[in-house]
Amino acid sequence: MVGYIPKRLRNEPIELSNSFEADGRQLMTKFDKTLSMKAYQGARAANFTFLSGEEQHSLYGKKLLEVGCGSGRETAEIWLKWKGNIHITGVDPVGSMLELARVSFPDFLDELNPSHPPLTDANRPVFEQFGATKLPYADNSFDAVYCGFVLHWTPDPAKAIAEIVRVLKPGGLVFGAQPVKPIANSYFDFVIRANENVSGFFWIEEMKRWFADQSVKVQVVTPMAIYKGHKPGVRA
Repeated sequence: MVGYIPKRLRNEPIELSNSFEADGRQLMTKFDKTLSMKAYQGARAANFTFLSGEEQHSLYGKKLLEVGCGSGRETAEIWLKWKGNIHITGVDPVGSMLELARVSFPDFLDELNPSHPPLTDANRPVFEQFGATKLPYADNSFDAVYCGFVLHWTPDPAKAIAEIVRVLKPGGLVFGAQPVKPIANSYFDFVIRANENVSGFFWIEEMKRWFADQSVKVQVVTPMAIYKGHKPGVRA
């Protein structure tokens, strides 16, 4: 993406999906390898640990939306956390990422846990091509939404959060992790914003306010901004 900076300066930015799919999809492959690093795996494990026992138990057999599923690697970690007893819909705006997720998901399960529960038609995740700021699902569709390391890639994080809360059922859980300023790497922020319609990093106070605007109070821990919150209302 560094190579896109001159185009951005000339006001000729490349669209995000094209960015990932250019050059024989080399960026997509590198991005998948990056997400497999222990730092990201540790952050996702911390996401799960931050949930209370009751919150974890409440998601067995329920519907979860994963916003920004990428290659499907973290989808596999979510699936394994709930022992395959969870119905995951993963969305991502990059078509080639979704292709990788559909093909590689069983391999990720084998890699992460060779003795994993059986993968069946009933518990296989569904991967669909949509962006975070315009989700095609009806209001109150999901019991939980997971959004990790994604909001800075969207054109409008506040709108993405509004959509996440909209499709969440009353009493539903939203959780994830989000690098924020000043901890987030400023050079990486510059590189990210070389793409068209990408917001880049923001401050934790902004993220809290965007959730509060949707009547969701999020708890945030660690400089990585691991967070969780519930949509107001009574869980069905």
